[in-house]
Amino acid sequence: MLYFEVSLNPSIDYFLWVFPCVILMILMAIVPLYVGFKEPVFKTWQRKGMIGLSVFCIIGITNTYSAYKEDIALLQRIGKADYEVVSGCIERYRHHQAGRGHKTEFEINGVAFKYSHATPEPFFHGSENDRKVIKNGNCMEIGYFNDDMTNKIIKIVLNDSNKEPK
Repeated sequence: MLYFEVSLNPSIDYFLWVFPCVILMILMAIVPLYVGFKEPVFKTWQRKGMIGLSVFCIIGITNTYSAYKEDIALLQRIGKADYEVVSGCIERYRHHQAGRGHKTEFEINGVAFKYSHATPEPFFHGSENDRKVIKNGNCMEIGYFNDDMTNKIIKIVLNDSNKEPK
């Protein structure tokens, strides 16, 4: 039974935040022409505001595009089944409270997994309910990527013997 699977839907929606920035830049350029602000102080403020907003937009668009490309690449890897799979029962389960979050570690057939509240989306990062499923002795199949020396979980399929608790 499928318990978890990466859920991504990359689309142009990633860039929707750009439109308010563009509208604000247009207003900053056009409104002074109609209102008639001629003071040098206002022109300096307008120029600095336009430069600041432009820099913000350029940095934001670059970061958003980078995240968009990463999500597309991740979906392509998943589509090609370009990831590792391990099946077996959980061993060496450890759950630690860390401040307001948690850190969980376990192994399946010698493959170590760890995740916490700080694990980036869309990878499995757990919740309180997961402790009913992720525990010593429960058997499952896990699909994962090995990135940055960490096995990031993209899919968890429970064996039929492990019924998902309600």
